[in-house]
Parts: sequence; C-alpha cells; structure tokens
Amino acid sequence: MKANDLLDMIGNADDGIIEEAKKRKKPAAARWTRWIAAACLCLIVAAIVGIPKLINKTPSDTLEHRISDYGIGSKTIVNPVYISHNEMPKMRENDILNSIKNNITVQGTLSFMDTVRINDNDSVWFITTAVISVDEVITGEYDADKAHIVCAACYTGVPIDENTVPIPCLTGCQENTYGVFVLHGLNDGTWTICGKEVLPKTLGDYYVGFYLERSGDVLTYTPQNISVSVNDIVR
Repeated sequence: MKANDLLDMIGNADDGIIEEAKKRKKPAAARWTRWIAAACLCLIVAAIVGIPKLINKTPSDTLEHRISDYGIGSKTIVNPVYISHNEMPKMRENDILNSIKNNITVQGTLSFMDTVRINDNDSVWFITTAVISVDEVITGEYDADKAHIVCAACYTGVPIDENTVPIPCLTGCQENTYGVFVLHGLNDGTWTICGKEVLPKTLGDYYVGFYLERSGDVLTYTPQNISVSVNDIVR
C-alpha cells in the first residue's frame, strides 16, 4: 500500500467517525474523536516519513569502523603513500608473467581507497580496501564493472612514518590511479590481529598481486622496472 492511499483511508475514516458521533448527539465525543483521529494521523504520517529513514540509515562504512566490529582499534591514514620494502622478495619476469596468466588481470581505475594502521604489540598492520572500476579484462573471467579488494601487510621492528604504507602490490598508487591489476581470490583463512581473528572476505573479494603500468602492449612492474608484453600472455 502506498503512503498516499493510507492517508486517504485515514481521511475517510476521520469523516465517518465524526458523522457517526453527530448522529448519536455526542458533541464532546465528536470533539475527542477529532483529536484522536488527528493524533493518529500525525503518528502515522510520522511513521511513514520516519521508517524509510530508519531503514536507509546505515553506520559509517569506513574501514576503521569495519575493523572496530572485531573489537580492534585502528587509525585511518589520511594521506597514505604506498611503497615497496626491501624485505620483500625480488620478482622475476617469469613470476609476473605466470601470475598474470594464472589469475584475473584487469585494467581500470582505483576509484576508492581506504587505509588503516593497527599497532599490534611490537608489530604494525596496514590494511587497505579499494574499489577498482574495471574497463577491460586481460586474463581470467570477471564480468562485473567493479572489483572490491583488500590488501594487508604486517611488519615487525620496522620504523615507519605515519603516512607510509609498505604494501608493495600498490606501490605508487592513489585514488584515480589507472593501470593493470592482477587479482587473486581470497581464501577462507583468517588474519590474527591483536589476538583476534579477522575474516578478509568481510573487507573485500580479492587482493592485488601486482599493480602494473601500461603503455601500448607493454606492462611494467615499476618497483623493479620489469616489463612484459601483453602479447606474451596467453588469454
């Protein structure tokens, strides 16, 4: 039933009640009926107006808020700078080629990014969620126009300033970065952060293996200046 139909019914019921009260020659009751009908009308109108607002009202969906659902305190990094770190293993051309061939590789734009830092005893966690607006699927099967991803890294005893995020798969990225992203599906494992188990799938659907810049048919992994050709990738 639509809101307007409900209000029409209330209006009709109001007139009927008043006429019936007049027939019974009970003016006081009629006056009370008018007040009761008016009060009911106000309550129902308030409900009609208010209920959709309550339905549509959702809590803040920031990554910091979503992490807090696990009882973990985190701090949003306002101006993150994504870097590689010398502890990370060196990649080879074949490693990148095999990763592109065996996973979902899409070209598009990072349309949204949100990063938090979590201090966990002597370790520091960095978690980033992002949305990739997909323009082209280079390898694998992917039929949506957006990919929701989550990336994480944990470092122990590494001095990091408050805006630096050592997540090598997003090196050089920021919102509106355009390029090629190699996506891995998330498994059913958990991350143990601050003694609590966090399910990665509550934060995203994929994680990024590599971010590559593209120029024509050449894909470049900039942290190590490794370039591969799209023509070398089996579709």
